[in-house]
Parts: sequence; structure tokens; C-alpha cells
Amino acid sequence: MDEMNRQLIQEYMFLDKKISRVQNHLDYLRFRFHDQTFVGSCCAYLDDGMTPVRPPRIEEAVISFVDSESMYMNAIAMLRYKKQLFKLFKANLIPNDRHYLNQIAKHTDVINRPDLNTKVLNEIQQIEEACGHKFNMYADEAIEVSNDSNSVRLNMNAILGMKI
Repeated sequence: MDEMNRQLIQEYMFLDKKISRVQNHLDYLRFRFHDQTFVGSCCAYLDDGMTPVRPPRIEEAVISFVDSESMYMNAIAMLRYKKQLFKLFKANLIPNDRHYLNQIAKHTDVINRPDLNTKVLNEIQQIEEACGHKFNMYADEAIEVSNDSNSVRLNMNAILGMKI
């Protein structure tokens, strides 16, 4: 398995941490917005003593905050949906396959299992496509990848209309 595929599987194995990071960013965004002052004063100056402090324009600050908050909330919803679908997929795996995925997540060297790698990567592609449809985002249509050369040849014949 190449490193990009390993990282993709690890990303799905640690979706909880990613959700937590995005939630922390959202909490910080909310804290910063509610902590700022929207009141100006003719007597307030920056540390240099010459530049007056001007409050941000309320409309711009609110619009920026609402847009950012919405973006973070959509990201959290999408990550939770991915987590839910991947959890269902893992629940249907046999214990040895789940153990293999956990070993990949822990960066330990494991015997490569191309059949399971292909199965997991196909499922991740399906999850990405489902997220694209659910959240109205563009996603490439998932194409089943197979290690069977005969199956690949038949798919190519069907797609290209060629006979080999």
C-alpha cells in the first residue's frame, strides 16, 4: 500500500480527533467574537498613544462570524456523517480485518493485504460520494477498484467498447 492510501485510511480511523479539532476552532471563533468590543471611544488609543482605537464595523464582523461559524458547523456535520458510515463499515468486518485497520492506524508494520486495502479504499470512496450528495458538494462517482485482472478487462471493454 502506498503512503497516500495509508494516510487516507488513518484519517478515517481518527475522525474523532479531527471532529474535536474543528470543534475547538469553532469554540475559539465564538470566544473571540463575543470577547471583542464594538464600542469606540474618542479617548482610547493604541500603545503608541497616537492611533485611536476604532471598533470593527458591526455588520462586517457579524457577517464574517456567521459565515465562519456556518462553515465550521457544516464541516463537523460532514465529519460526523463520515464517522457514522465508516463505523458501520468497520462493524461489518471480521475481527482480524478490524485488527489490521487498527495496526495501520498505529503506524505499525503489518503484512500488506491488498484485498482488504482495496475493500477499505472502495468504501472510503463510497463514503466520499455519499457525503457529496448529502451536503451538495461535488464528488467523483465511486468506481469499484478490483485486483482481479479479468474483472478490470471486462470493465474496460464495457467502458471503451473495445474487445481485447
